[in-house]
Amino acid sequence: MTAKEYARSLSRRMLAPLVRAGLQPDGSILRSQITGSDHVEVLSAPGGFFAGLDCLADEYQRVALQHLGENASRVDMIPIVYLPLLDLHAIVEPTPSRELYIALHWGTALHLRYVFELFMNYSTYDTDDPWDKSFSTADYAGGLLDIAAFMVNEDFELFRRAAMMTNPASTHSKVYAAAVRVTNTYILLHEYGHVLLGHFDETDGPSAGNNDDRDGQVMNSNQQKELDADRFALQKFLASSKRPLRHTALACDVGILMRFLDLAQRFGTSGSPQTATQTHPPARERWRNLKLLFSTE
Repeated sequence: MTAKEYARSLSRRMLAPLVRAGLQPDGSILRSQITGSDHVEVLSAPGGFFAGLDCLADEYQRVALQHLGENASRVDMIPIVYLPLLDLHAIVEPTPSRELYIALHWGTALHLRYVFELFMNYSTYDTDDPWDKSFSTADYAGGLLDIAAFMVNEDFELFRRAAMMTNPASTHSKVYAAAVRVTNTYILLHEYGHVLLGHFDETDGPSAGNNDDRDGQVMNSNQQKELDADRFALQKFLASSKRPLRHTALACDVGILMRFLDLAQRFGTSGSPQTATQTHPPARERWRNLKLLFSTE
């Protein structure tokens, strides 16, 4: 069994109960995630929700590899799949035959567009030109919290409640879709960074190492690898964009992603957004680090 076959069979086995519990088999929720982009036809492929996930993974992989240049050939055979991953958005894992695959949190295929829409509506509500005032700021804030909780506990009632406040036919759909593409590409470049920076050369994968006290916070070697992969993704994205991508545009999209991760961590087992896992720094720490990088790159 190839790495792609193994990873996709794992995805179907782990997601099938959740799909049966919360999604229509035609994948309509998945398609509404990216309405307004050029990916809608991809997700209309025969085979329902899982075929849509496979096509979406292949498409994001194609886009991310374009940013890697000559390094793309070193990672282009690593398959991409969607899995339930608690509060992580992505992780690199080995198959039983020791080949690598990249698993994305399956929620990114469902909720990122909604996150951007809710956040933009909330943050512009009191401006001269709000994007939408169909609901109150409290409603939009509640929607973001609902999706963050859904990401951790997979309660589809929370997801549907938040989705009711979004509009797939919004005049800003192309903006949301572009933000989704940017963040998914960034997530994949981060995971490719782990491979290309040699983070899997020393051990079977990222593992806790010696502690390093930085700015009063204890960081282990694995957590530093996450910050290094963030830097790699940022540098590759800015250096290889076909059209010059303003720092402010990328910072906005990645910043919203990190702040949303911070929210999701509040619903995790630690109960504290400041608590790092053994392998990942808190999202808030990652965003502080990224802001410094944006100011110097």
